[in-house]
Amino acid sequence: MHLREGTLDDIPHVADIGCEALWNDEIVQYLAPNRADYPRSHRDNYLYRTKKRFFAGDRLIVAVTDDKDDAWTRKEEVAAFAFWSDTKGTSKPQSLPTSVLGNGENMSQRKQQMVDRFRI
Repeated sequence: MHLREGTLDDIPHVADIGCEALWNDEIVQYLAPNRADYPRSHRDNYLYRTKKRFFAGDRLIVAVTDDKDDAWTRKEEVAAFAFWSDTKGTSKPQSLPTSVLGNGENMSQRKQQMVDRFRI
């Protein structure tokens, strides 16, 4: 398993993980008491919030499976994620070392390329 910057293609998997992991959370039970009756709507809400954070500039890091894992299916799968937010507006986008995230590209540049690619 290794870490890398999250991409637009990871967003549905991140939403699935978040929805499943927090299904029985007390706050989620309070905010979405009918989630069992409308599970698709509940999952769509996670998808919306994940996209919103991604395009707002929050940094998405995903843990993905690789050939060193026992359960390797010959396909990279998102196993976990984390978002980082700059709550004070003082930090600038930065690259993490190649040893941590693969190629170490500047995330703001990658996000802009994805936004340009999917702009309607």
